[in-house]
Amino acid sequence: MKIKLLVLAIAVCMIATPARADLFGFHLGNLSSSYDGSASFSATGSTSTTGALYRNIAPTGTAVFDYGSWGTGSESLLVSMSISSILAGTATGSGTITFSDVDGDTFAATVAGTWLNVSGIALFSGALTNVTHTPAGNTFDGHSGDSVSLVYSGTPQPWRGALVQLSAGNWFTGSAFTNALGGSLDVSVVPVPAAVLLGMLGLSVAGLKLRKFA
Repeated sequence: MKIKLLVLAIAVCMIATPARADLFGFHLGNLSSSYDGSASFSATGSTSTTGALYRNIAPTGTAVFDYGSWGTGSESLLVSMSISSILAGTATGSGTITFSDVDGDTFAATVAGTWLNVSGIALFSGALTNVTHTPAGNTFDGHSGDSVSLVYSGTPQPWRGALVQLSAGNWFTGSAFTNALGGSLDVSVVPVPAAVLLGMLGLSVAGLKLRKFA
């Protein structure tokens, strides 16, 4: 019943906002995450990482990162966070995200938000600020799909108002872990204040992003 009410509330909020209002976004799955047992968390790509970066505003396009191809070019991902205020069910996280394409174009941002313990799995939801794109080849490119332009006339960098959702395989009150496979990262960059998104969706939306871990 609670899940149905949550989905209904999200649907109502989505109806009240413009469809696909994001400038661009990306999803990456099968990540490798590590935690030092006290305060430092990181997530990187792995040989099985897949995903895509998309642009919904013309010229639209999707750059695809294929299974088994991660690491064959300059593509890389690093999520680095300091974890604090760790309790049985929640924790605070802040840090940076850096994501590069196959020829060195780089997405970078600072991130801050809250981790939730959902049945022993750590789920993060938060806001991004100082979102930038540093071009190496003018477009963001994957292993297949489109070459995606991240140039937006009238919406200059740095962007703000972004939502990030991240999952990791273990909660932080346990022991340290290294290269735990199966986490995922979802980012949406939109031209509205981040507080609006977080208020609209709520941190509990992260529960809908729950993915199975190997």
